[in-house]
Amino acid sequence: MNEITDETIQSLIEVGRLAAAPTEVKNAGAVSVPYIVVGGKVTQLPELQFNEHAAAPERIKQTVTVFDPESFAAYYTLFNDENSRVFADETALKVLAVLDYHAAGDGNSPRWGQHRLLLTLRQSEEWKTWNGSNNRQLTQQQFAEFLEQNSTDIVTPNPASIREIAEDLEATVDVEFAAAQRMAGGKVNFKYTETTKTTVSGGKAVTVPDQFTLSIPVFIGGLPLQVGAFLRYRIKEQKLVFFYTLLRPEEIVRTAFDQARTQIADNLSITIINGSVG
Repeated sequence: MNEITDETIQSLIEVGRLAAAPTEVKNAGAVSVPYIVVGGKVTQLPELQFNEHAAAPERIKQTVTVFDPESFAAYYTLFNDENSRVFADETALKVLAVLDYHAAGDGNSPRWGQHRLLLTLRQSEEWKTWNGSNNRQLTQQQFAEFLEQNSTDIVTPNPASIREIAEDLEATVDVEFAAAQRMAGGKVNFKYTETTKTTVSGGKAVTVPDQFTLSIPVFIGGLPLQVGAFLRYRIKEQKLVFFYTLLRPEEIVRTAFDQARTQIADNLSITIINGSVG
């Protein structure tokens, strides 16, 4: 029986230590990847190298969200390279730049595509106000107040005329409307009867336009767009009920998105691809 010496014991300890300690090997990309042998199996431990204690990350893994085309252009200018690509998704109203996109050309070198820049457009307060009340029926008083509060958004008729119409509507809240007559020049005449305790006076009318035009931005920071609207009304129990219908609001939103897309393309002198990236 061989005698187990201190030297033999130390050698066995060293063998065990080497079997359990992390060892590095370079992968195909010449990046060192640590591994450990446990029970005869090799287990990779990249977290031993690519963690918060490393001198620097292996690569940028970040999605930055901005809210206007100017900020998108500023960040893109800082981090883009010759293979960066920008995609515009009209259905989602988003513009996405993949700054570490795959290399084009003969090499066709793949990259991780994990450094991304996302433009998320936010609706303006003006658009939320007008689109939010689209086709919503309002009493005469409610409609008059709505016009007063938002008259500066209306360019046709001019804001002063709109405020006068609002005042006329407020002054005739308590009268009884009998009929409406469409007139030349795009106006509607509402005939009403005014009743007091002792007399009834008829033959009076209040006139409103049957359509009007807004000039408002759809997105915060965007350019104002002309938005047409048709004025609708109902006479219910001799009282007026108003609502308006915006003309093709979906098309207005698409136009506003195209404006932002074009602004980015022009500022950066790049071609934007219509589509999305998974």
